[in-house]
Amino acid sequence: MFQVPRLFALHIDEMSQSDYSEYNTNSDSSITFEDSLKSIQTRLGLLLAKHCIGLCCNISPENIEIQKRSSGKPFWKNDNQLFFNISHSNQWVICGIGNLEIGVDIEYVKRKSVDSISSTFFSTLEQDYIKNESDKIRAFYRIWTLKESYLKCIGRGLKYPLKGFCVINHGSVVWSDRSIKNTVFNLKSFDLDSDYIIGICIKGKQLPKTIETISVSELINKNNGSEHDNYSPYN
Repeated sequence: MFQVPRLFALHIDEMSQSDYSEYNTNSDSSITFEDSLKSIQTRLGLLLAKHCIGLCCNISPENIEIQKRSSGKPFWKNDNQLFFNISHSNQWVICGIGNLEIGVDIEYVKRKSVDSISSTFFSTLEQDYIKNESDKIRAFYRIWTLKESYLKCIGRGLKYPLKGFCVINHGSVVWSDRSIKNTVFNLKSFDLDSDYIIGICIKGKQLPKTIETISVSELINKNNGSEHDNYSPYN
C-alpha cells in the first residue's frame, strides 16, 4: 500500500462534444446547463476515483466497486484501509486518496463580498486572518475549502457548526469538539490556476506535495465499462 497521500485533478473543459453528450445523463430539454454539468461532474468524479484507486493499488478500474456510507462519504467496498474523497466545481473535478481518512474541497473564486458569510461561519481568528490578507476573497475561499475538507474528512458535512473549529493554526485544526480534539489532522491549501482553490485534510501527518493532473481522454479510455456503481457524491 502506498504511504504518501495523492491529489488528482481533472479538467472537464478538455472533453470533446461526443464525450460531453455521452456523460450528460440529462436528456430532458428543460434541464438547465448547471444541472447537466453536475451530472457530468458526478459521473466523471466516480471514474476519477476508480482511476486513482487503480493507479495507486495496481488494479483495473473495472474491478473497483464504490459505495457510500450513511453520511454520504464514498468508500471502496474491497479495502477498508484505503480512503478517498471527491469534489468538483465548474470545470474541475478532484480526488484525494490515501491510507488514512481524507477530505477534499475545491471552489471557484467568485469576486463578490464575503463579509457576512465570514462573520456568520468563521471563528474570530479566521476572520482576523482574512482581514490581514491583501486578497481577502482568496483568503476567504482558502479558509472555506479547508473547513469543508475537514468536515468531509470526519464525515460530518456542513450541518456541523463551522464556528465549532478553527483551521488557522500553522496548518492544523483547532477544535472545540472534545470528542476528536486529540486526533491528528493536518490541512493544506492549493491554488489550481488563478480561479480555483483546493483544501485538503488528512487524518495523519503526511500531505500531498503536488496536484497530479489527468486528461479526460486518459480517464475515459482506462475506465470504459466501469461506471455503474450505485453512488452519488456530494461536492
